[in-house]
Amino acid sequence: MLKHFLSTRAAVCLLASTLLTACGGGGSSPATGGSNGPSTAAALTFSPGIATASMPSGTSTTVAVSASVNRPADFNSTVYAKIVDTTGVLLPSANIVSQTATQYTAVLQTNAALQPGNYKGNFAINLCRDQACSQHFPGSPMQLPYDFTVVAAAAKLLAQAGGSLTPTINLGAAAPSPVTVTVQAGQLKWTAVTAVPWLTLKNASGSGNGSFTVEFDSSKATEGVQSGAITVASTDGQQVTLNASLTTIARNFTVGQSGFTFTAINGVPINTQQVSFDLDGGGSWTASSDAAWLTATPTSGILPGQLGLTVDPMKGALASGQYNGNLTLKSPNGKDRSLSVQLNLIKPDFHVPSSPIYLGGENGREARMVQVILQTNTKGVSWPWTLGALPPWINVSARSGFANETGTSFEITPVLEKAPPGSSTAVVNVTLQVNGDTIVKPITLTILRDQEKILPSETGLAMVSVPGWSRLIRTVTVRDNFGANPDWTASSDQAWLNVIRNGSQLTFTGDPSSLPNDTTSHATVTLTSNTAGVAAPEVIRVALWKGSAAPAARVDFQTAYKQVIADAIRPLVYAHNGGNVLDVYNVYTGQKVASTALSGALGSMTVNQNGDRLYVYDMANRNVVMLNPQTLAKVGTWTPRNDLADFGHLLSVRPNGEELLLTSKGDVLRIANAQTLSAQSQLGEMFMAATRDGKRLYVQNQGASPSTAMVYDIDFTSVAGGGLRMTYAGSFSGGQNSQDIAPGLDGSRFYTANGWPYRCAIGDAVNFGNLGTLPGGDSYPNNVEVDSFGRVYCGAASWSAFDVWLHDSSGVQLKQFKFAGNGHDLKPHSLVVSADGMMLIGLTNDPLMSIMAVGP
Repeated sequence: MLKHFLSTRAAVCLLASTLLTACGGGGSSPATGGSNGPSTAAALTFSPGIATASMPSGTSTTVAVSASVNRPADFNSTVYAKIVDTTGVLLPSANIVSQTATQYTAVLQTNAALQPGNYKGNFAINLCRDQACSQHFPGSPMQLPYDFTVVAAAAKLLAQAGGSLTPTINLGAAAPSPVTVTVQAGQLKWTAVTAVPWLTLKNASGSGNGSFTVEFDSSKATEGVQSGAITVASTDGQQVTLNASLTTIARNFTVGQSGFTFTAINGVPINTQQVSFDLDGGGSWTASSDAAWLTATPTSGILPGQLGLTVDPMKGALASGQYNGNLTLKSPNGKDRSLSVQLNLIKPDFHVPSSPIYLGGENGREARMVQVILQTNTKGVSWPWTLGALPPWINVSARSGFANETGTSFEITPVLEKAPPGSSTAVVNVTLQVNGDTIVKPITLTILRDQEKILPSETGLAMVSVPGWSRLIRTVTVRDNFGANPDWTASSDQAWLNVIRNGSQLTFTGDPSSLPNDTTSHATVTLTSNTAGVAAPEVIRVALWKGSAAPAARVDFQTAYKQVIADAIRPLVYAHNGGNVLDVYNVYTGQKVASTALSGALGSMTVNQNGDRLYVYDMANRNVVMLNPQTLAKVGTWTPRNDLADFGHLLSVRPNGEELLLTSKGDVLRIANAQTLSAQSQLGEMFMAATRDGKRLYVQNQGASPSTAMVYDIDFTSVAGGGLRMTYAGSFSGGQNSQDIAPGLDGSRFYTANGWPYRCAIGDAVNFGNLGTLPGGDSYPNNVEVDSFGRVYCGAASWSAFDVWLHDSSGVQLKQFKFAGNGHDLKPHSLVVSADGMMLIGLTNDPLMSIMAVGP
């Protein structure tokens, strides 16, 4: 095998003889030594025959030369190979590497220290038997020619930055300082390039050594780390890469709070919220919103900054609910800052009347306007409202308008003539629009409309014709209960009674010439209207007594009667003594004309206004017996809820053309349908009297001190099934030990009888003041009556010459009468006047029932 060793000049290789089994060929130079070998021909053949190379100075180049053993048989022992370089061209690391048993490679490495030039010569290849190479094998040493060319080495391209190419800056800050890059290129030309937009190269090319400048363009930088490179390339293909990066850190806005919440009632002004903010480094700022309802004022400025954040639900007409938006702050020197804004809108309240609105008044005849108030909770901000469809029976002052917290109103006026009688209800919707909220509220309207009627001031009239006096002309006033002016006519069913209308006045004239003597003749006058909606015809009963003789000045009946009343149209009085027998007397003839026995014990009595019915209270059976006054036939009964006993009273009234029976205990009977109503007041033990037109009720406590008279306005309406309305009007005290009460004929006065003072008192029916007393009285007044002329009778339990005094309607004393005998009294509440106003009837404790002629 081949072995080698290195010295300072050559590498020595040892070649094992066992591997050199053949020989052949020779080298390009003959062997120069070796007397020991059988042949002087070269032991090795080199390929190529000359070692050549060209290399730059300063570098070591490897040169390989193949070697073939020419005569393997010559090498029968260990071979030491030695390459001898006497010029220092080679490095000591040269060696011979075995490829096969006969093929080797000489690996030559040039010396990097060689200067530029051409180096030619021969290397000696020694094949020795010993390490000292004292004996050579045949064909050794051999010459290996060489021809090396060392050229001057090309310059190496170098580039070095004189500063950092990886700066870190704040977003929006000034660009980093430029960096100078030094280039070493010898005599080479070079160029520097970059592909990133945020780098700018100045003087980026040159020849030989030089430099260029790297500038950073921060305006093209984005937040974060941006990487790039600068490439410096020379014309000989050398490249130097300089890595660069720009780290941009965004500055953050500092804000007092990051989120804003607005909560308000939709439609109410919403207070502005202030936002204060800043940014390191200052600079300019702008603000923008992504929602139409969200605005900032101002929208730009210089840091530090402040703005007002305003929400306006009108922009976009927002409905109640939750809305989210963002306000974005921007600055060239910092990162955008988004502020979340939440708007919570509460649906506004819309206040309209929650209870039904009643029109037409309680009696269904009032065209009184009703004010409707609309109100929101939107403070001083007004929002539009509109009314929906309206029923035909109302007019409104406005169908639309604006409402706010202080409220607005419109008026509703009933159009009664367009409503049917009874009760009608309609729902009118009111719509309020607040931005995007549509609020609809219902208003319930109920119109009460009474039945329209033509009403006479009196429904029963009495006429008389006797020798010496007569009363054959009567006048009533006819009115419409709605205050309207409908067309109406009056007709009489009897030829002896003539009726003439003059405006609202209706005059009745009786002609007794054809009538029989000592007889009461009856006629009915019918009032009829052709106006639509007016009730069925109203009737007025008229009775005329034609007597053949003048009445006696006085007729006495020595009977202890407890109650007496006069008929409403006929010259009759009805009396009883508390038992079960009812007696009837003709006041002109002074005769008892009828008598009937009723069950029980009789108490209070009353006759209705037109003389059709007589009512008698049965104290034993606690019911009211209804009789036909002409026949005394029983036509019905009624049981009040409260027992009247001996001190209760009955009274027939006709408010608004409806006949009602009242009790002093507060029970009411509607005669037309036997319906029990409420008087709304339990009067108790009271004397009762009503005006002839049925509009006012006067009551006075019985035997009380001080006396108290109370006045009620009464009315009946057919709406809601029918009802009596009693409205307290005022009160009056005329003295002590109250006994009786009576209204004046014209409605301006009323009169009370009290045990003290010893005169009948006059009350003002308008303001309920005391107008004084009637003259001519005495102790103790216990009766007061007003006849159909308007004359006033004051009776007293007096032992003087007179116990009844007659006055005209102005209070002037006209006549005086004496009923009770010596030492006896006129009974309280027992003086009555005939329907024609001519005859006076009274009860005394003699006992007597006296009928006295008063005359016209």
